[in-house]
Amino acid sequence: FAERIAGRISQLGKGNMNTSPMPKILCLTGIDGCGKSTHLRRIQERLKQELGVTARTLSVWDISRNPRYHRHPFISDRQAVHEYLGLLHGGARTLFILHGLMESLELLLESSPDIILADGYWYKYVFSECLLGQDRGWLQTAEKCFPQPQKTILLDLSPEDSWERKPEITAYECGLTHPSRESYVNFQTRLHQELVDFGGGRGWPVVPADKEEEVVSQNLWELIKLEVI
Repeated sequence: FAERIAGRISQLGKGNMNTSPMPKILCLTGIDGCGKSTHLRRIQERLKQELGVTARTLSVWDISRNPRYHRHPFISDRQAVHEYLGLLHGGARTLFILHGLMESLELLLESSPDIILADGYWYKYVFSECLLGQDRGWLQTAEKCFPQPQKTILLDLSPEDSWERKPEITAYECGLTHPSRESYVNFQTRLHQELVDFGGGRGWPVVPADKEEEVVSQNLWELIKLEVI
């Protein structure tokens, strides 16, 4: 089923997303709460200030910030989105998440950025879905449907430390169970291992996120600027 969906989406995408050159995509992925969004904002500002490069960040629910969708009940209301995710069966839930990411990418491309900075990208969500019982054919689906990043970096933080950083927790981050420290750490530990194993086989550089923010940001910058200069 996942492979059939991949083939169909790929065919549809050729008539839209691939009609113009795709900007370079640089991806920062990792478990929830490891600092991806914070550091990508810093990198975005630094690219503009130091290199004159226009970068835009991409995350799965950027769609919710676009005026076209401000009145959409399942997009504009974050709580409704998470409640809906909890109601959906697996395959439908995976498609719903991937549709959010694909539409967010399409909307971002309209602004013609020089570089796209992907926050988590499909990796975090597809591996989460696999841990929730979905067929691993969804990995192949996502790889066929979404552009390949020129560089993917794994921002590495322990689930215990990420729990301490999170101001609020969703059921999805806890494997669709009741949010608690135990359920969060358990699910994020499994997700962390999936990302480490997958990234290790593809040569993803790993940047520890348990240091001071300035240090982590500089370590990421050293890797990012090599892909830009």
